[in-house]
Amino acid sequence: MSVDFDPVRLDRKRRRLDPLVIGSIVVVFALVLAIAKPWNGQGTSSPLAQTSAKPSPTASVGSASGTPPANAAVDPVRPPPSPDPIAAYLPDWPALAGLVTVHDAWGVRAIRTDRLNVAPNEPSPRYVERWAPTETNAAGTEFAFVEPGRRTIAVLGITAPRAAEAQDARIWRVHRHDRLEWVDTVQIGPGATDASFLFVRSGADGPPDTGWEPGTYRIDVLTARGIRHIEARIPTRSGDVPPPDDWAVSEAGLVPASAIDPFAIGSGLFATVDGSAVSLEATESRVLSPGSAWHDTAVAGGKIVATAYLPRATGLGVTLARGEDITGSEIRRLAPDGSFEAPAPIPGMSDRQGGLLYVLFPAAEGAWLPGTYAITVDWTDQTGAHEGTWHVELRPGLG
Repeated sequence: MSVDFDPVRLDRKRRRLDPLVIGSIVVVFALVLAIAKPWNGQGTSSPLAQTSAKPSPTASVGSASGTPPANAAVDPVRPPPSPDPIAAYLPDWPALAGLVTVHDAWGVRAIRTDRLNVAPNEPSPRYVERWAPTETNAAGTEFAFVEPGRRTIAVLGITAPRAAEAQDARIWRVHRHDRLEWVDTVQIGPGATDASFLFVRSGADGPPDTGWEPGTYRIDVLTARGIRHIEARIPTRSGDVPPPDDWAVSEAGLVPASAIDPFAIGSGLFATVDGSAVSLEATESRVLSPGSAWHDTAVAGGKIVATAYLPRATGLGVTLARGEDITGSEIRRLAPDGSFEAPAPIPGMSDRQGGLLYVLFPAAEGAWLPGTYAITVDWTDQTGAHEGTWHVELRPGLG
């Protein structure tokens, strides 16, 4: 096959290239070169693509524990988004020590920072402390109003008289129908020095959040005499405290507790998570009071109560040794002390280990919510009738 071309005059004046065409060719060439050649020139991903954790405030007593999830995949070409400048400036104790005042009384402390005046090149924002003593209304509720303003509340805290011997504090968000959500926090500062506790919000993966939004929070304080409940009411800029909202709790792809056989769990407390049974290290005991259970995890080091971060736990249960017969069981919620409708237990026997009996309590709505729970089981064996209780503290974050 041959192809013939018409003759071309060699002396014809060449046509000038359009500058736009030249520019397009240069851009395409640059893109091809950028994709073919690694950014750092050594065949590895760019330093910009490496995942790095933002510095978080120093954790202290009562922080949650657990194993952080694996880092998400990062685009090797596109750098990760810049960290939130407000979150990066959430204070640590050295930034607050000079302005935190001592109050030998029950009260709520709020440390604010001005979002509008925070610039990336500033070493730190300007913090302002506001403190309000608690009051008690006719219904017996102890509360304190946080001063309204245009500043973001970076830190929320509680003060207590030294005589109360405060040991730890927790914060719950109040939702509609008195539902209480345990807020994931990081405690900063020297702890109970001057009977004061300071908290910043924290996400499940560790980085601090942007602050405390308007609403009603219940602060629980563990003291030498028990637990004291105080409401912290944070208004909007107009001075109104928003009413409790609906709490939408949702976890996708949960495996029902009834579909799991705890055959691999020895005798004791367990949870069902994503199709598997997870053993929880709890010591069999009598039923503890809410204060005693809290003291065990916050002060005594968790000798009795198991602690875990299991946001996808659909069931809580107890397995018993072979040759035993379960005659009764119940589950209680010790914290928070809001309304709690205990689910009916599911008694069972392992299909893979003959004689392994267990009792399982499925979550009422998808997964068990953070809080402290106690499971009591009655059983009989060759030596007679027995009763035992196992406790678990499901925490709201990794800490």
